[in-house]
Amino acid sequence: SEPLSHARPWSLADLDPTIRAWFNLPRRLETQGENLFRPGSGPRAIPMMSLMPTFTFFTPPLLGVATGRYSYIRTASEEMYDLAEDPGERRDLSGDAATAGPLAACRQACDEAFRAEALQALLVPTLRPVGDSLNALTGLGYTGGFVTSLQELQKVRHTEVLKDFNHLQRTKEASVGGAGQAGVKEAYRQLAAKYPRGPAILLNYGKLCLRSGDYPEALNVFERAVKNNPRDPDGLINLGTLYIAQGRGDRARVLLEEAVKIV
Repeated sequence: SEPLSHARPWSLADLDPTIRAWFNLPRRLETQGENLFRPGSGPRAIPMMSLMPTFTFFTPPLLGVATGRYSYIRTASEEMYDLAEDPGERRDLSGDAATAGPLAACRQACDEAFRAEALQALLVPTLRPVGDSLNALTGLGYTGGFVTSLQELQKVRHTEVLKDFNHLQRTKEASVGGAGQAGVKEAYRQLAAKYPRGPAILLNYGKLCLRSGDYPEALNVFERAVKNNPRDPDGLINLGTLYIAQGRGDRARVLLEEAVKIV
C-alpha cells in the first residue's frame, strides 16, 4: 500500500480526505483535513481541547496545539513537550530558555485557535440567565449561571485533575467487584470538598447520598449544585423532590416548574 508521506502532526480531520483518496472518492470541499498520502500544505497547528475538566470539576478546560515537533498544553498553567525527543511527554520545556521561541509560537497558535470570547460562549451555550426566565429562582436565592467568567474557574493543574479523575474511576471499578458503594460515596465526598463547584461531582455525589438514604447531605449537595448552576434540570428536579419530602411545596414548585421550562 502507499505510505503516508504527510509530516506530523496528524488530525482526526485528516481521516476523511485520506480515506477518500484511498478509495479514489471525490474530496469534500468543506473538509479542514489533509490527505496523509501527500506531503501536505506546510507547517500547521492542530488544536486540541477537552471540556471534561470544566463540566466535571469546574477547572479550566484543557486546551492545546500540536505543531511540528512540539505539543503545547494549557489549563491553569502551561506545558510544552518535544515529541521528537520526548514522545512520552515527561519533560516539560515551558520553563526552558532554549525553547522560548517555539513556546511563544505555540502560545500564539493556541490563542488564535481558542479566542476567549468564543471559548466563553462554548462553555455557557444555554446556561446564562436571560431576561425574566430566572426571576422565580432569583427570589429563592439561586442566581448566576454556570460559568459567567473564565476567571471563576478553579485553578488546578490538569495533572492534578487527571489524578483525581483516575482515582475516582478506580474506586468505581473496585465497587463493581464487590467493594460496595461506600468507597465511591467517600471518594465523591472528598472531591466535592476539593472541587466545591464541580457540576458532575456535585450531581453524582448528591444522587449517591439519595440512594444511601443520607437525605440531609443530599439536600446540602443539591442546594450547592443548583446555586452554582440554576439552569441544570437534573439539579432542579432532585432538589425540588427533596423539598417536597420536607413539606416545602412552594420552593419545590418553583424549582420543578423551571426544570420543565428548560427540558
